[in-house]
Amino acid sequence: MNSDEARKQAFDFVGRRVISVIFATGGTIMGVVNMRFLLPGATMEFDGKPTDDLVLRTVSCVFPLVIAVLGVLMYRVPPRIAKPDID
Repeated sequence: MNSDEARKQAFDFVGRRVISVIFATGGTIMGVVNMRFLLPGATMEFDGKPTDDLVLRTVSCVFPLVIAVLGVLMYRVPPRIAKPDID
């Protein structure tokens, strides 16, 4: 195994596994923590002022869950196998 193959394997591991696990766990945790904003009468601070805007509250809960799904999809992507150069 030369250094180029080792670099590709390391990038594959970091890109597919480590970052995707961070996305999935971080998105899930943030989504669960922000679920309280979806309760009726809940407010959140935006620019230092409390607001009860439903769109902002929904986005603050749904966007992290979308990131978590992206992390799961990144984890499931098959590894990229480089084709040999034909000269």
